[in-house]
Amino acid sequence: MFAAVVFLAAIQAAWTSVGQIAVLPASAEEAEEQKKNTDEKLGLFRPGAAPPAWFFRIPVNKNKTETLSFAFATAEDKPIFGDWNGDGSASIGVFRPSNAKWYLKNENSSGGHDISFAYALSTDIPVVGDWDGDDVDTVGVFRSSNATWYLKNSNEAGPQDIHMVFGASGDKPVVGDWNGDGKDGVGVFRPSNARWYLRNTLTSGGNEIPSFAFANPSDRPIAGDWDEDGFDTAGVFRPGNTRWYLRNSLTGGGADQTIEFGSSADLPVVGRFAP
Repeated sequence: MFAAVVFLAAIQAAWTSVGQIAVLPASAEEAEEQKKNTDEKLGLFRPGAAPPAWFFRIPVNKNKTETLSFAFATAEDKPIFGDWNGDGSASIGVFRPSNAKWYLKNENSSGGHDISFAYALSTDIPVVGDWDGDDVDTVGVFRSSNATWYLKNSNEAGPQDIHMVFGASGDKPVVGDWNGDGKDGVGVFRPSNARWYLRNTLTSGGNEIPSFAFANPSDRPIAGDWDEDGFDTAGVFRPGNTRWYLRNSLTGGGADQTIEFGSSADLPVVGRFAP
């Protein structure tokens, strides 16, 4: 009886009350699995593959990774990655310049698209973000010719919901939650000086975060929450050596993480999903 009482007391002490629901702390294995399902995944779209294919780097534990791969889209498509249905898991999509249409899937696998609609111009650069903080990612474009962003709050045809001028012609667009408020802001990587210019507010204007130098002019810019602190920061994929250089703060300096993954013709994407 004494042993049973001690056992029950230990169980009760281990439980943490959340409202009226008691939750046991996760074991080390469960915590590792949860991190595997929620941390940022590095992904690549390989348009030159036959057929064009996607590759995702899946951390199994701190010493091991696996690669998830599947075919979807065509060689002309521009890759995007977002949480289209608000289920907390990002999935693939593409913007097809030949018809200015978007093709989105709600899972990371081969097969047909779940959502399709026309929006923007064939020469626009596609972007994705949660512009209004509703936990659903929606599309947008950066029009380099006039340095203007055209963003939508729904994944359907129609006019833009947000229109803003930010950046300069020739800039490469990036999107991230720079201040941790749950809404994505915009930014540009400027190859001419390898500097980043970021803005939290989705209105025309200048950078709201001091610009900083990071990476090389030929790098492909990305953004993600690399250290799980709730803030997105800068990163790049370098085609010349197929390495990713990730930085944990929005300041100049060297990479905090370097990862080799991909091939020189690959196009990078980043997001969270459960494999």
